[in-house]
Amino acid sequence: MKLYHLIEDAENKGLSEKELELEIFKITSDLAEVEEGSLFFAIKGFQFDGNDFLEEAIEKGAAAVVTENKDFESDCCVVAVKNSRRALAYAANVFFDKPSEKLCIIGITGTNGKTTTSYMLTHILSEAGIKCGIIGTNGVVIGDKFEPLQNTTPDAVTIHSIFAEMVRQGITHVVMEVSSHALDQDRAWGIRFKIGIFTNLSIEHLDYHGTMEEYAKSKLKLFKQSDICVINKDDSFSDFFVGSEKEKSSVFTYSAHADSDYRVENIHVFDDGSKFDVVKCNCFTVIGVKQKINGFFNVYNALAAFAAADILGVKKDSISRAISTFSGVKGRMERILTDRGFTVIIDYAHTPDGLGKVLTSIRSCCKGKILAVFGCGGNRDKSKRSLMGKIAEALSDKVIVTSDNPRNEEPEKIIEDILVGIKDTSKVLSVTDRREAIRLALSLAKKNDTVLLAGKGHETYQIINGIKHHFDEREEIENFLKNN
Repeated sequence: MKLYHLIEDAENKGLSEKELELEIFKITSDLAEVEEGSLFFAIKGFQFDGNDFLEEAIEKGAAAVVTENKDFESDCCVVAVKNSRRALAYAANVFFDKPSEKLCIIGITGTNGKTTTSYMLTHILSEAGIKCGIIGTNGVVIGDKFEPLQNTTPDAVTIHSIFAEMVRQGITHVVMEVSSHALDQDRAWGIRFKIGIFTNLSIEHLDYHGTMEEYAKSKLKLFKQSDICVINKDDSFSDFFVGSEKEKSSVFTYSAHADSDYRVENIHVFDDGSKFDVVKCNCFTVIGVKQKINGFFNVYNALAAFAAADILGVKKDSISRAISTFSGVKGRMERILTDRGFTVIIDYAHTPDGLGKVLTSIRSCCKGKILAVFGCGGNRDKSKRSLMGKIAEALSDKVIVTSDNPRNEEPEKIIEDILVGIKDTSKVLSVTDRREAIRLALSLAKKNDTVLLAGKGHETYQIINGIKHHFDEREEIENFLKNN
């Protein structure tokens, strides 16, 4: 593809005709991927600055480099831009033949609920005969093919390459989790979303965003790029999102308490699912919608998915049937029954709000005691650690504080930060090794008790001292039950 196709007209100034006609065979912002004929984008990250590797990229055969550094000079073609990240997103879309314009893309953002909502909505659409793909925390799903991802929302080149593959496979709709990091870093810049869904906002990623207001502003970018907005009216930040998009005629709200475009009534939550009615303002009422996954918060996820599917034209009866057959997502309120009379639940809850919702849900159904095993990730937002300790103490009968991807921090220091929020130390144990913590919890569990393993969810690894080690909590449970 010619260089001039990949850079916006406004950025062509100063380039010769020969340079504009350069043939580009690959685009990348990763120095390790540069080869002959590549277009290298210098991105300033948090650990590395691509501008420091411009010369190396040229030496490796880059046909041209893109940089915000207007003082950089080279015999190689240099494209100076105002924003390298946006330039990369633009080029990625064009390079892969603008696949995003051939797809109906639904973006979901929020602190919690993105993954479950995305899988539930995909299930609804698939049951209605719509070919749908997923991009998110658990990975990429294209038909029967699954690929893991390093980030909830990958870099722009990866996003558009995935879109292109989906188009080749006949996919027409994509449900995509869109993280605040990705929005802030313009990874999804230029993508036009048919629907943008906001689930909720609570304390998370403040090590990156600084304040909740900045966190919310990053999320808002999704709705600036969305034709239709679906907002959780019960969240404290709902007015911020609804107000910011009030000029749009296509803003829909959903709620379990207030008047809204979509709301749930007559909610009944059981230990093996829930049942509720869905009301669309002045349009219809669907009585007795059932779902197999537990938790009041999953009623919200179901309502968000219901609203989006209805907006997309899926018949309400079809939506209701699909919700009733949705079996859940790995690592999201994943229930494991044992032959010992107690239950184990694996959940990804790694924020104060997420942990609180999961424990509250378990408490409403648990006939015995709750034993909670959790930790906090290293090199991440430290402000949530003591809060999670406080919540675990308040809502559990026994708390075992342990490790959760300590990364490059000392696990014991992270545990100390968590314990700051705990007053009654008599109900709390600290066990640094997560494997031993799980074994301890399982050995203490009695009939009718519930053991919650929070924080890892779908993950099958532990990151310790920067090294990823295999660690699957399902295997740990199986091994304990087999040998004890």
